[in-house]
Amino acid sequence: ELPPTFTTDALREEHYRKWLRHGDVVVSGMPKAGTHWTLQIVHLVRSGGDDTYGVLGDTHGNVEYRLHPRDALEQRIARESAKRASPSDSIPWFSHTAPQPDLPALQPARNPS
Repeated sequence: ELPPTFTTDALREEHYRKWLRHGDVVVSGMPKAGTHWTLQIVHLVRSGGDDTYGVLGDTHGNVEYRLHPRDALEQRIARESAKRASPSDSIPWFSHTAPQPDLPALQPARNPS
């Protein structure tokens, strides 16, 4: 069995409008840049400080994460969009790459020194 992989196909302009809603924000950062820390802060601000979640991944969407090679984009969109409390709720989304210029995004960075 192959390990999970990441793909950026969901960030293409023809796809991101399928899962991104008004009020959503994409948190995009390189490894060790504080991306998960930023996702936690975004969740805490949006939820009024509610930290009762079991796993941070339950609080944000991640359409780049493929559980297996045949994990199609439409399956990932359905799975991750189900994390919204209601269809009109906004959620933060995790990304490894910088999204399209017109997407609302937070991009944490790290000073290597």
